[in-house]
Amino acid sequence: MFTHIRKHQQWLFIVIIAVVVVSFVIYFGPQYDNSGSSVRNDVMGSINGRPIAHKEYANTYREVMLRFLMATGQWPDQTDARRFGFDTERETLNRLLLLEKVKEHGIHISDEAAAKWIFSSFKDPETNELHRESYYGMMTNGLAQLGMSKEGFRRFAKNQIAIRQLTSLVGLTGELISPREADQLYREENLQANAQVIFFSSTNYANLGQDLEGLETFYTNRMALYRTPPKRQINYLKFAATNYLAEAEAQLAAVTNLTTMIDQIYIDKGTNSFTENGIVMSEEAAREKIKQQELEKIGREIAKEKSREFTRELNDVDPLKAERLLELAMTKGLAAEVSEPFTENQLIPNLGIQYQLTRQAFQLTEESPYTTPFVAEDGVYLVSLNRIIPSEIPPLDEIRGQVTVDFYQQKSLEAARDAANTFHISLTNKLAEGMSFKAICEETGHEPVQMPLFTRSTQSLPGGDRRADISSLKNLAFALDVGEVSQVSSTRDGAMIVYVNSFVSAHDMDVEKDLPDFTENLRRTRRTEVFSEWLQEGQSLLNFASPTEWGFRRGRHRQRKTSPSSFDRRSKTMSNGAILKISAPEAHGFWKVLVLRETPGLLAIDKPPHLLVAPEKHRAEHPILTRLLQRDIANTTAWAKNRDLAFLDLIYPLDFESTGVVLYATEKNICAELHNQLGSRQIQLQFTALVHRCTQEDEFEVDLKLAPHPTKRWLTRVNRSKGKQCLTQCRVLERFREFTLLRCLTTTLRQHQIRVHLAQSDHPVVGDSLYRGDLLMLSHLKPKYRPKRRVPEKPLIDRVAVHLSEVRFKDPTTEQVTIVKSTLPKDLQVALKFLRRYGR
Repeated sequence: MFTHIRKHQQWLFIVIIAVVVVSFVIYFGPQYDNSGSSVRNDVMGSINGRPIAHKEYANTYREVMLRFLMATGQWPDQTDARRFGFDTERETLNRLLLLEKVKEHGIHISDEAAAKWIFSSFKDPETNELHRESYYGMMTNGLAQLGMSKEGFRRFAKNQIAIRQLTSLVGLTGELISPREADQLYREENLQANAQVIFFSSTNYANLGQDLEGLETFYTNRMALYRTPPKRQINYLKFAATNYLAEAEAQLAAVTNLTTMIDQIYIDKGTNSFTENGIVMSEEAAREKIKQQELEKIGREIAKEKSREFTRELNDVDPLKAERLLELAMTKGLAAEVSEPFTENQLIPNLGIQYQLTRQAFQLTEESPYTTPFVAEDGVYLVSLNRIIPSEIPPLDEIRGQVTVDFYQQKSLEAARDAANTFHISLTNKLAEGMSFKAICEETGHEPVQMPLFTRSTQSLPGGDRRADISSLKNLAFALDVGEVSQVSSTRDGAMIVYVNSFVSAHDMDVEKDLPDFTENLRRTRRTEVFSEWLQEGQSLLNFASPTEWGFRRGRHRQRKTSPSSFDRRSKTMSNGAILKISAPEAHGFWKVLVLRETPGLLAIDKPPHLLVAPEKHRAEHPILTRLLQRDIANTTAWAKNRDLAFLDLIYPLDFESTGVVLYATEKNICAELHNQLGSRQIQLQFTALVHRCTQEDEFEVDLKLAPHPTKRWLTRVNRSKGKQCLTQCRVLERFREFTLLRCLTTTLRQHQIRVHLAQSDHPVVGDSLYRGDLLMLSHLKPKYRPKRRVPEKPLIDRVAVHLSEVRFKDPTTEQVTIVKSTLPKDLQVALKFLRRYGR
């Protein structure tokens, strides 16, 4: 709402900016073609068979744009809304569906309710009265440019209220939470862990002063880290505005109406706009300041003209030579200078001007050695290339000191982790013999740190040891029973081992006090889940062409012919390696899906990233591949018709971001047999995963029971009492300095099993933000690499780095063991390429 983003007068400024943006949005939007003529009668698609005309679609499109503006204060294209999950076309289709459901449920909103909603949207939070400037600014400017009338805005208000009521109505079933269930979930969420941690800090294992054996090998393996970035050195000549103040003063003195001009500037800007040290200047001082500003402005104009004259002489020489700038400056008695070397991510030393000049300098070549005159606040700069200093790896002798420090730090880190692993073996053995944790620590001289009590929802530890990452600590502690110790977990400074003394239940008084709010939050979450699931089911009623088929680019509205099927119509069987072209017009999606294997009754495909194969409640708006395939079969699409397919069902799910082999059965008896194999653990799945940290073990396994999170159903966590048994066997395929490529084998496939098991083993998957994994950025690997300024760096892989590379099962038709393999996707191959180059 406006009340969340309005700051009184600031809103008028927002509206003024919006006017310009909206004029482009509307002109190039779905209501008008490129010539400006209306196209209101074309049918865009249908909802449950009811045709949706272009006019209705365009009105809904404008409402979506307006809703985003009122929620954020900006238009979607001003904020790169797609990055935040907001897609205007998808939101338009969803809103059309919701408004259709509003009609079906007979929800009617009165004019009085709409007026109250509008008033609350433009209400000043301080005075509780209508903020007239923002309201009239929207009514007179925003709506006009958006192509919406005041009546259209009232309709928008009614639709907003109706959709809110529909959401409440549909989500009612999510409120059916018994007091007992809420009490149990609250107590589980607020169970406190009383834990001790033994830290193994690298500073305690520093081996400074010891031998340097292996230093050369260490340097060789990490040479890329010591590579110096490419640099530039430039010649520059400054035409300072202050050098021309005398000429500027003469020009200003020649202005006949100077006093009148200064008076007008003083009046236009207002007396309070001229201050010094926060104090409003006197009228005389303000007028003198205006005069000085005009002098500086004229001085800059003169400097520009002088630089242009110099540039013309500079360009008269053919061929162009960089040193010509210094030579010509010398003949004219001007002081050209040479800069210090600088990198692409530095301001040019001693100049103190914008980074833009650095970017221009890095575009210079010997063939094109000059920049255009660069205008700064204090004058104009002419720049030519002096020399290019290439990137290089300095020899060990030049940086021996730095390498030695890094070598000792790495050795200390390894020593700390080795000590932790050695102690862990002794600790577990002695605990098994009946010794207490305290006695073992006293005997071995280790002093555990008592951590403050924490719960699963704790975000930070007040007064806690900063060596303990709270996420790692929670994952380790709540996977243990009382009196158990965790595996060795790596930290930035070394390693740690967690021991659980006890678990402290929530106090009854706290339960009584907090349970109402907890229950309401739980109901709100459940309502959202129920509504999202309902909306997803309703999307099957939508039938709309994709924007590319309708030609919305630059507003040209013309329906395009779809391309013919690329499948061989003469064949009733699809050969391995064929491509399925799958589209989801309602979500404007299109995918080319590779067929890995096809036999009677079986279809194996190579799943691309960012595509669901089974419903997920928190991704209700995303297309589901299985449903798209089933819809194609129901609609007798060419690829399905040529195979006489009448049935298709999924054998096992795969995460939204994951890639790899997905099995489908195309006959019911085959489907039942494969599901039986999966349930009896006869299907073996082999994943490839890129994980954080370099493990020293060649093989390890994780055997932890998993269960869904009680309130965040899209998450999975370890639950030793109520979880389902699952085992993941891991083997190292390739090691890097801070990462490991693993092969993970399993015969079970619980939700997020691979990701949770690897996170629990202190090797979170790259890109897995849900379970402590970070994105892999080139700047983290390449020495002294910095992304371009004001351009966000893109990750090497922008998703969870898990790939189902191989599935082994018994083909029900042939009774033979069948292996279906998938090669690594391109983004994972790119990540490994850079890791092999810079991550050793």
